[in-house]
Amino acid sequence: MHQFWRPLRIPARVIIQHVRITFSSRRGLSNMGSKMSRHHLPDSFHQGIELDPYNYTSGRWLNQDELQRASRSISFNFSELGKKVISLCPGATKIIKCEKREGGFNRVFLFTMDTGSCVAARLPTNIAGPPRLTTNSEYNPKISLPIPKILDWNDNPSNPTGTEYIIQEHVPGVQLHQIWPKMNSEQHMLCTKALSLAMRDMASLKFPAYGSLYFSDGPLESHLKIPFEAGFCVGPHCGPVYWNRGPGELDMYGGPSSNCGPWKDLASYCLGLIETGFSRLPRTDSGFLPHQGSLHDHASLLETSQQVMQKLIVNKSIQNAATPALLHPDFHKRNIYVSAEDPTVITGVIDWQSASIEPAFIYANETPDFAAVRKYPEGNTFENEQDEHHQKRQFKDASICYQTYDLSARWTELGLSGTCPFSLTAEELAKHATEYEDFETVQTLKVWLQNSLDTNSDGWVPNDEWDTTKEANRAAYDEWIQTTKEVGEITVEKADEMWPFDAR
Repeated sequence: MHQFWRPLRIPARVIIQHVRITFSSRRGLSNMGSKMSRHHLPDSFHQGIELDPYNYTSGRWLNQDELQRASRSISFNFSELGKKVISLCPGATKIIKCEKREGGFNRVFLFTMDTGSCVAARLPTNIAGPPRLTTNSEYNPKISLPIPKILDWNDNPSNPTGTEYIIQEHVPGVQLHQIWPKMNSEQHMLCTKALSLAMRDMASLKFPAYGSLYFSDGPLESHLKIPFEAGFCVGPHCGPVYWNRGPGELDMYGGPSSNCGPWKDLASYCLGLIETGFSRLPRTDSGFLPHQGSLHDHASLLETSQQVMQKLIVNKSIQNAATPALLHPDFHKRNIYVSAEDPTVITGVIDWQSASIEPAFIYANETPDFAAVRKYPEGNTFENEQDEHHQKRQFKDASICYQTYDLSARWTELGLSGTCPFSLTAEELAKHATEYEDFETVQTLKVWLQNSLDTNSDGWVPNDEWDTTKEANRAAYDEWIQTTKEVGEITVEKADEMWPFDAR
């Protein structure tokens, strides 16, 4: 496949003739929402404010566009939400400004009152995680880090607003990613030190189990509650992956995992991962490319992974690094606010949704972007931080796949006892090498498209660039198919299946 990739010469022609997009970093989820449909607001709002509070309006997707947007629609009573917000702001009688911001899992409304105060109302979409549990676990006063003051919250959609919500004061300061390029080396060091100390404090909390943290009276059956301190318990993991809540996932996989936790020990935690993996096997064995494997291949790999895990978790070093620890799900610069006057002072950490209690060694899985040493494949450039994040993820995934196959060869080197339950024959290794080459080609194609079209791995595009980007995607696809015909190494049908976006 690498021989096929080299003749492909899309970039110059497509970028010059078809892609006339102004690249910027404004595509971060926290900044989405500049485009708003026109919907009249209730009487509690200033008459000049119009927006669509119910539907996703910030952009389109090159892949599964209708499904992606429908998955983020929220049905609720916007008028009642406005009344609730006003009641929480002493002296306020009217909302004079409302801004809608949209992320991957939530909708945030920034309300400015006639008194000048500003509050944020955060509503989860259907794909954010399990109903009620996601909100209950997010509102967590046990967190000692600076977080916006919670004014009110409700995890029961039967309330007058008709939706779960968290209403909080607007976080002071500026996003760290905005000011980071302007900071000097000493400020970078002091800011990183402050954040590291905050992570240390968070990791020092002692928990009796793995899962997510809830109030003791949370909407959970008693057998799913492991008592913690007074007023709190550890319950099921609220991460969306355990509940198959992503766009289209309920249809593809069925219901949630049969084992979402909580887990009292490392062995049961690992079993939860394996059983969740089985819950995420598609119902039908169709639509897979050869390098993606069949349902049987995936099931066999899960069974082998369980055997490997059972041997790994008896290792003393792994056990010592598996203390239950609270993790922020996305501890990066876009979710960190600092003082505009002194960016070494942390004023707030946001987006605690899906915060979870994991084995402490999970901390080593991903380095926060403010502390990461940049190492990327040669020849790759990044137009914005979201491109950078997705490209890092793509190549990290590829690296993990490769290292997994290399585990049996390094078993003794890693100080593990016995033999690895997983080993490959020479024939299997050769097959893997061929399929891995195909995998790399698909990843390279996808990363190139992300950079060229200024999109992310899901193909998200802001509204004002949709027509141009869709046209550029079509031009790139036509070039890809034409090159396939000229080179003749793979079929047109396979080339079409390898294209990552369904928009044509």
